[in-house]
Amino acid sequence: MLIALASENAGGRTAWSSNVTVGNKFMSARYWYDGQYINNAKEDAAEVAYKSFVPNDPAGSSTVYSGQISF
Repeated sequence: MLIALASENAGGRTAWSSNVTVGNKFMSARYWYDGQYINNAKEDAAEVAYKSFVPNDPAGSSTVYSGQISF
């Protein structure tokens, strides 16, 4: 498993997201995050990866993380 960070510097602020590669499967976090919430970007990508392998998890709904940025 490989977790990588990505950044976008538009409008003077840097937003962060994350990607996870498991085997030959590449998955991206659903959202971009403010810099102080960079760990949430990693957790978001990890959640996407987990749900791709365990689609019927009884825990169910998506997690909402602090610092999510909508574009």
